[in-house]
Amino acid sequence: MFYDLVQDKNWEFATTPFEDFNATKEQLFQAFVHWSRKSGDDGEAATTYNPSKALRCLEAYVEWMDKNCQDMNLKGSTMVEIAEKLKTKITHDKKGRLVWWFDIGGLVLKDIKKNVPPEDTLRFFVWMSHLVLFDKGSQENGFVFVEAFGRNTGMMEMFTVVTMDLSTKLDRLTIGILPVKMEKCFIYDNPTWIRVMMALLSPFLTKKMKQRIVSIPNKANPMEFLEEEVGKDNIPVGVTHLEGTVEKDLVAQTLERLTSVITDEVET
Repeated sequence: MFYDLVQDKNWEFATTPFEDFNATKEQLFQAFVHWSRKSGDDGEAATTYNPSKALRCLEAYVEWMDKNCQDMNLKGSTMVEIAEKLKTKITHDKKGRLVWWFDIGGLVLKDIKKNVPPEDTLRFFVWMSHLVLFDKGSQENGFVFVEAFGRNTGMMEMFTVVTMDLSTKLDRLTIGILPVKMEKCFIYDNPTWIRVMMALLSPFLTKKMKQRIVSIPNKANPMEFLEEEVGKDNIPVGVTHLEGTVEKDLVAQTLERLTSVITDEVET
């Protein structure tokens, strides 16, 4: 049904980084169809899909990519330096879900603001988003987002680390563009302003959203929460207050593969 809807579209997907992820246009379509599935009330795998919903999301994706990425270098081989600076990691958990780890507390935000141009940050997050998009675990099981804020992270410092224009583009990319389903969001090591913000937002969140967003109390041990949720053997090394064992996460593995290919081509 979905192929019937897109057969007359003349989309070239010239800006989509298929090559880095050994992906195809058909796999891109598959990601949008997976995203459109209807969740069962009992948590079992869904058996119904919404092709029209998938098409609308794909149309928004094509429009956003064409508008923002025409002159953007999305080669993974150019992402190594910024990946080292932003330190974001990706693994899979014991349920087969993709887990995206973002350790804000382990960053020096002033240095990020000074040394990482907005266009590089956008490039990296677009590239990372496609790593998530093409991942089979993410497509079939959804993804989990884990964010360590850092108790000394200031609100102004946090909200000014990226420009308003960049923030708007990233918000649009992550809300309504990417065909990925967030199953859980864990935040921990939270500064006071985050706890206040969560308390203010709580009355306006749906029951389902409240179940998805878990704020781990600062008095608690985040390792216990996350070990139970994702499994100890799936936590990357170096994340604040966690005892991870994964030395090379999916980001590191992918970039290592891509840079080794470049090196082999140069030697040849």
